[in-house]
Amino acid sequence: GWGLTEVYTFSLVSKDLLAKFDLKPGNLLKLKNSLTLDWEYLRSSLIPNLLETVAKNKTGRSSLKLFELANIYQPRPNDLPEEKSSLGIIFQGSSYFQLKGLLETLLTELNIIYEFKTMPEDNWFAAEKALAVFAGGKKLGIFGQMKPGLVEKMALRDEIYAAVLEFDKLVKFSGARLYLPLAKYPALIEDLTFIFPLNAYYTQVADLIKQISPLIVKIELVSQFQNRKTFRIYYQHPEKSLS
Repeated sequence: GWGLTEVYTFSLVSKDLLAKFDLKPGNLLKLKNSLTLDWEYLRSSLIPNLLETVAKNKTGRSSLKLFELANIYQPRPNDLPEEKSSLGIIFQGSSYFQLKGLLETLLTELNIIYEFKTMPEDNWFAAEKALAVFAGGKKLGIFGQMKPGLVEKMALRDEIYAAVLEFDKLVKFSGARLYLPLAKYPALIEDLTFIFPLNAYYTQVADLIKQISPLIVKIELVSQFQNRKTFRIYYQHPEKSLS
């Protein structure tokens, strides 16, 4: 496992929660005869529910890693709402790079050829620590640090990092995995530290390193401090030992 806890939240949200996220009730579907004011509107994102869950479980917990796979609802004129499967992830007491690394692992496991792109100003995410995820020219979702002002509205003090991805697109762009037999010969492992611009992305650096030699079979980011990043590089030959 990856250390996350799955949660199940209600598909309905309150007007008060919408206000905290600057969502206009008129843009969402409202139940005609809701039983309580807490469950009036069909949600259009998993993020408000997940952040509310963190806020309700903050007592005595310094770290939470939650995810939810569920439907969101987009209104359509003169028709039933469009249901979309969404994957939401939220981290409390962790770092931006931990969330980014988890997403890189997930996308790699799904065999998706992806890229991260900077994104314009967003109502929920801090521009300097947020990226959009693309595959095949299509936007799969976004991730990053939630704006401190929004977090404070939920009576939280910790930095919160979140991601939301369109699950149907993850399925669409995932590819068949190629499984190789176990190597007969051990890998040669080398740790190297490089100095990069602060805005250098792990995936770009890893791709450059892989181009150095066809013997490089695996690259891991093992530590970083400011603009110094240490990579663990695995060299392996299928037919002989390396020395």
